[in-house]
Amino acid sequence: MRATGDRPTDHDRGPDARSVFPRALAFAVVTALVAVPWQLLAAPRLGSTTAGWILAVVALAVYPAVFARGRRRAVLALVAGGASAGTAVLAAGLAGGVAALVTAAVGAALIRSAFLVRRSPLRAVAVETTLLVVGALVVRWLGGGGPFGPALALWGFFLVQSAFALLGDGVTEQEDLAEDAYERSRRHLLDLLTEDGSG
Repeated sequence: MRATGDRPTDHDRGPDARSVFPRALAFAVVTALVAVPWQLLAAPRLGSTTAGWILAVVALAVYPAVFARGRRRAVLALVAGGASAGTAVLAAGLAGGVAALVTAAVGAALIRSAFLVRRSPLRAVAVETTLLVVGALVVRWLGGGGPFGPALALWGFFLVQSAFALLGDGVTEQEDLAEDAYERSRRHLLDLLTEDGSG
């Protein structure tokens, strides 16, 4: 329990943009590095297109956890990402790999902006839509045949997504809103009681 009048520390409030942005960049690099051997091993068995969208769906399922505060919320983000990936696989069965990618990307955006990060709904929709559209354009530009095409496409997409951490205020989860309001109310009440007691 915090001492009277103490404000939440940086650890209590969770990671800000400065700490999330490097993690997001690292995720983009690691995903691209994994894509090369994955394509070499999986493409001959599954086909290049199928192997590519499977890896992308898995990466999109994991990605929101980059923005989670603490291990528990990271696990919850991974569980939600797994559900999103399952939905994407169903979409692939109904309408193909592109539908799977769109479903997984929208799912990752919903997890990130609806559950992990504090922003107004209109701003969240605007930011996520912009990043998804720009990311899709980058994928179209960088993606190509061979083992390096999917790697470059994934790197470019997640590089664009990493800008999320730099847009607007720092990354702060919705729980902090209630916590801050509680802390302000408590301090105000204690101030009033102190004034009454001294008077």
